[in-house]
Amino acid sequence: MRLLRRPLTFLGTACTGAFVGLLIFNRILPNGATSCVAVCTGVTTSAAYTRLELNEASRTLHHPRVRGFDVNFLPSNFPMEDRFVIGESLALNAAAFSVIDGHKGHQCAEHLQRHVLGYLARTLLKGVAMKSTKPDDAWDTVTGMTWSPPPPPPSLPTGADQSSVKDALSTLSPSTMEQCIREAFRSLDDDISAAGLAEVKRLRKGSPLTESTENRIMEALSGACAIAAIVQSAKVYVASVGDCRAVLGRKLANGTWAALPLSVDQNADNPAEVKRVTDAHPGEPSAILRKRILGNLMPFRSFGDFDFKWNRKQLNGLVALPSNYLTPPYVTAEPVITTHPLQEGDEFVIIASDGLWDKLSNEKAVQTVAKCLEGSGKKSNSWFGGPQEGSGCCCLQNAATRLLWTALGGTQESVQELLDVGPPYSRVLRDDITVIVVHLRSSEDQPS
Repeated sequence: MRLLRRPLTFLGTACTGAFVGLLIFNRILPNGATSCVAVCTGVTTSAAYTRLELNEASRTLHHPRVRGFDVNFLPSNFPMEDRFVIGESLALNAAAFSVIDGHKGHQCAEHLQRHVLGYLARTLLKGVAMKSTKPDDAWDTVTGMTWSPPPPPPSLPTGADQSSVKDALSTLSPSTMEQCIREAFRSLDDDISAAGLAEVKRLRKGSPLTESTENRIMEALSGACAIAAIVQSAKVYVASVGDCRAVLGRKLANGTWAALPLSVDQNADNPAEVKRVTDAHPGEPSAILRKRILGNLMPFRSFGDFDFKWNRKQLNGLVALPSNYLTPPYVTAEPVITTHPLQEGDEFVIIASDGLWDKLSNEKAVQTVAKCLEGSGKKSNSWFGGPQEGSGCCCLQNAATRLLWTALGGTQESVQELLDVGPPYSRVLRDDITVIVVHLRSSEDQPS
């Protein structure tokens, strides 16, 4: 295992009272925190870049097709509404990476962070007819301000060992894998709804409003876009709900780089989404108003947001409903899934909230990571490249940090100016930004 820079410090976490990042692993955790600061001889890291480094982390993985990842995030909202979760499971022979972008509060995003990988594990095991009483244990969890010692080994599905689970999952067809992922997302959103409605029912019967009751209702009424990339065998499955985005960077035979979108934003700029919503609500011209659902919600798919899904009776007394709230649900958590067989030259996947994509095109993002990889003169698929000079910054092993730097203008002056503007004013200039860069491994380059 290797941890670059410094342990996760989660800047902004103390502000939110919740973990912005959750990293989940199986077997390959360090025995304790490691702290180090990269030094570039003869070059001083700018104060602006140092501030961007605070939340970064890099990890190697033992997955046969994933070399490791870089992650970083930059708050703008207070509290921050973005979350992420990363996991590797030897039992499932899978690595999973999810970025979650909350809105109207952080509660729904935080709920997804805690539970989405457990739901995925449950449906994947169900897909091979194996049952586990604790699906969350397919992924070991690590939370905290620094890396913790490894937890006990995960419990395996009843009557199975790791090799049998791997063998069974490797035989699943892409269509079955997609069905499992789709079921996980649906079930997760359905359970958020059921828990919220149960608390509403209790309140209407006269029960007191407790912190737990309020949180479950807010998990349902706040919302979140989410994207998850699952690398299993030699394929990448990307499930998208909302406007987070995944883009693959491929190095072509001539040495140039191509950006391949693995998801499409689900909003008013997507003609297929506009048609889906208008077809579902005929005779309702205000179903999409000012490029938003009912003139209010920008993403056309999301978790939570049950003030756009529950009926009027269920919402009575909870929110003020507009007159054009006629035929709910108006949004869905049904994911759009892309299956990508890994090919020669596929080097990395960028997964990020829309705060990054508001600032960078797919092509610019891929070129940014490519320069970071190639800056040390090593092969493009070598470990995270090396120090970079120019643009006022250096020590750019972490590709996610390089993307943040570029998104904020790419110069000391532009980055410093944007970082100096704090919430709530920063929200006018930029959104929360969360970035994961997944570094892929070729079929010939297997972990030892």
